[in-house]
Amino acid sequence: DSYVVEGDWSGAAFTLALGATSGYCKVKNLNLNSCQGDMKILDILRDFGANIELGKDWVIVKKSNLKGITVDIQNVPDLAQVIASVASFAEGKTTIVNIERLRIKESDRVMAIINSLNALNVVANVTGNAIEVVGGDKKSGVIDGGNDHRTVMSAVVSATNVDGGVTILGAEAIEKSYVDFLQDFVAIGGSY
Repeated sequence: DSYVVEGDWSGAAFTLALGATSGYCKVKNLNLNSCQGDMKILDILRDFGANIELGKDWVIVKKSNLKGITVDIQNVPDLAQVIASVASFAEGKTTIVNIERLRIKESDRVMAIINSLNALNVVANVTGNAIEVVGGDKKSGVIDGGNDHRTVMSAVVSATNVDGGVTILGAEAIEKSYVDFLQDFVAIGGSY
């Protein structure tokens, strides 16, 4: 027997975020009627102000002026880190609410978000059950991937276009979910 498996919205979220923050990205083989919860990334990127174009089975995201928003991640906790990375490019403050589940993933993803963004001189902190990120200029730094694939991929998004570059320790963690992420990153114009 053979089956057709639709594209993975969780993995696509990072590549789509790169389009929104850094240039242009087209992701194919995405089911626009998917039941995958992480398809919510489209609505979230739209709320930030991303320029999105949809086709039959593809999505194009182009860089645009992003604005801070409030996002409830209760039902999409795996998007929290990439949302925080996009927020680091947005004008103003982004508030990510309902973060309690982030502390019980491969790592304490609340602290991973804070530490990763702070390492690049981005203002990020925890207030109650929320993470607040204030977008702005970044500086080069070192981010510890913490053996968490989403921390590493989010760090790549956050680090894009930072003068002087960014070192991401433990980048091999991406092999848990998206082995070709760095190759795909290069294919859309990134470098590492």
